[in-house]
Amino acid sequence: MSRGRVLLVLRGVWLGLLVWPYAVASGMPRPLLLAILPTALALLWGQGIPRYLLRLLTALGLGLWAVLPTWLPGALRGTILAGGPHTVAIIVTGLLLWLTCLLGWQVFSEATARTRLVWLWLMGTLVLALNRRIWAIGQDLPTFGYLAFGVVLLALGGDDEDMPWSALPLGLLPLVGLALAAVWPQAPSTGVTPPSSVVRGLAGLRVAVSGATLPRRVNVNQPVSLSPAPLLIVRGAPQSAYWQEATFDAFNGVDWLETPGPHLPVGTRPLPSPLWPPDNRGLPLAVWHVSVQEVIPGSITPLVYTGTPVALSAQSTSPGGTFLPSAHALLVPGTPSYTWQLSVPAQPLKLVQSASFLPASAAPAQDLGVPERLRRELLPLARRLRQGGGGPWALASRITQYLDTHETYDPAFVPSRHGDPIGRFLLRSHQGYCDQFSTAFVMLARLDGLPARWVVGFAPGIYDSASRIETLRAEDAHSWAQIDVAPYGWLQLDPTPGPSASVVPRGRAPGTARTGPGNRVTVLEAVLGLLLLTALGLAGRLMRTRSTTAWRLRRLERQLGRLARGKCQGQPTWREQVLALPPLARDAAWPALEVLEAAHYGQVPPGPEDLLAARAALRKAARVLRG
Repeated sequence: MSRGRVLLVLRGVWLGLLVWPYAVASGMPRPLLLAILPTALALLWGQGIPRYLLRLLTALGLGLWAVLPTWLPGALRGTILAGGPHTVAIIVTGLLLWLTCLLGWQVFSEATARTRLVWLWLMGTLVLALNRRIWAIGQDLPTFGYLAFGVVLLALGGDDEDMPWSALPLGLLPLVGLALAAVWPQAPSTGVTPPSSVVRGLAGLRVAVSGATLPRRVNVNQPVSLSPAPLLIVRGAPQSAYWQEATFDAFNGVDWLETPGPHLPVGTRPLPSPLWPPDNRGLPLAVWHVSVQEVIPGSITPLVYTGTPVALSAQSTSPGGTFLPSAHALLVPGTPSYTWQLSVPAQPLKLVQSASFLPASAAPAQDLGVPERLRRELLPLARRLRQGGGGPWALASRITQYLDTHETYDPAFVPSRHGDPIGRFLLRSHQGYCDQFSTAFVMLARLDGLPARWVVGFAPGIYDSASRIETLRAEDAHSWAQIDVAPYGWLQLDPTPGPSASVVPRGRAPGTARTGPGNRVTVLEAVLGLLLLTALGLAGRLMRTRSTTAWRLRRLERQLGRLARGKCQGQPTWREQVLALPPLARDAAWPALEVLEAAHYGQVPPGPEDLLAARAALRKAARVLRG
C-alpha cells in the first residue's frame, strides 16, 4: 500500500471517530457502521467507473444498515408503526448524518497538506468540546481517538511531504495510551466478575455465557449512555406498564448481586405455571395476553414481563436457557419474539395505605440486609424518616419525598469510581440517576425494617392506546424498587423523580425527568461557544497565507542545511551550500535556491506552486546524494 493510500485510510478513520459520538446520540441501531464508512471509502478509493460504483454501493449499504432497524420490509413497517414519529425521526436523523458524513469525507479526503490537517484537528476538537459541553454529545473513546489520530497525522505530514520517521514515535504515543486505556482491565469492585457478554437491558447488566449458573451483577457506580433506539415492541397490553427483567436482593455497597437460588435449565419440559408464586395477595387481578418482539435479538434474551407470568410461548434460535425463580428471571438464547399470559394486579392507593409492616420474624433476612458501612452512614437519616409514624406505605412515601426534595436527578451524572456510591449520593454529591435513587430507597427502607428489593427492566415507553402497542427504547431502561407489606405482598414503587408528584408507581422517561445544575446549559454558554468558533475561523483566515509561506520557507532552509551538512565550514549562505553539493545534486537543488533567494530578496514572493516545486527539487537532490 502506497504512502498516500495509508494517509488516506488514516484520515478515513479520523473522520469516523468524529462521526461516532453523533451516530450514537442519534439513536441509530448500529452507529458503528456509520463510523467505519469513511474508512471503507478510503480503502476503495481510486479512478475508474468500477471503483466509483463500488464506493457508491458500499456507502448505500453501510448507511442503510446503520440507520434502519431491520432489512425485512414487514418488520420494518411494524417497527415504524409501533414507534410512530419517534422512530421516523431516528431514521431521518440517521440519513441526514449519513449524508453529512459523505460530505465531510470530501473535505477530509482532500486534506493533503499539513496546514489543512492542523485546521481540521483544531475545528474538530472544538466541535467535539462544544457539543460535549452544551448538548452532552460525546464519548471518551472517540473523542480521545480523534485527538490522538490528529497528532499522528500531523507527525506523518501531508501527501506532498517526506515521511518524517523521526516524528512517528511521538505521534504514536497518544494511540498507545488510548489502546491501554481501552483494554486495560478495571479492578473489580468486589469479588470476581465472570466472563460475560453484555445483553441489552439496564446498563451494567451482564450475563455470563461460559458457565451453567449464569451469575449476574449490576454496578451502580458507573455512568450510563442510553440512546432512543427502539429495542422491544409489546403488543396487546391494555395500558403502559413497567416491564421488569429481574429482581436483586443482595447489595455489597457497589454491586447488586443475583439472589442465590436454583438455576434450572430450560429444556423440552413445560415450565411451571405460574413461573413463581404470585407476589400479590388480596389485590384485584387482571389477565393480560401480550406478545413481545425483539427489534434486534441478542445472543441471550432476558424476557420482560409485568405482574406474574402464568404461561409462556416462545421459540428460540438455539437450544438452552435458564430459569431463575429466586431472581424472578428467565433467560433464553436468541428469542426474537415470545407471548405471555400475565396476572397483573391493580394497586389501589386506598388499599395499600392500610397495609401494615411484616412481623420481624416473618421478614426475609436477605431483603433487610444493608452493608455495614452504609448502615453506619445512613442510620441517623433512616431513624429521622421513621419518626413520622404510619404504616409501610407512609414510610415509603416519606423516603420518596425526601429523595425528591433533597437529591437531583441527572442522567448525565458520572459517578466516582472509588468509594461508597450510595453514601456519597445521599450525603455529599446529591446527584444521580435511577440506580442511585432506587438503591438509596431500598437501603433506607431496609434500615427502617421495611423489606425491599431492587428491580431492573424498562419504565413505560411510547404507548399507542389505539393499537395497544408499546415501544420500549434503550433510554427507557430503568431500575425501581419493591416493598413487602402485609397482607398484600410485594408492591412496586418508583422513587426516581419524574413529572408526577404522586407516590404511586410512576413512569420516568429520562428525557422528561427534571434535570439538575450538572446538565443545565445557559444561552450565554452557547453564544460564547459560537463566538469563539467564529473568532478562530477569522483568525485562521487572516494568518493562513503568511504563516504557511514562512513555515514552508523555514522547512526549505532546514532541508537544504541537512543536504550540505559536512560540506561547508562556518555559516555558509544558501548559495554556498548549493555550490558545495556534487554536480548532479547541485543541479537538482538549484530551483530551491532560486525560490529562497526570491522570497528574501525578490520583488514578488513565491507562490504555493513555487514552494511545492522547491520541496520536490530538494527531495530529488536528496535521492541523488543517496544514489
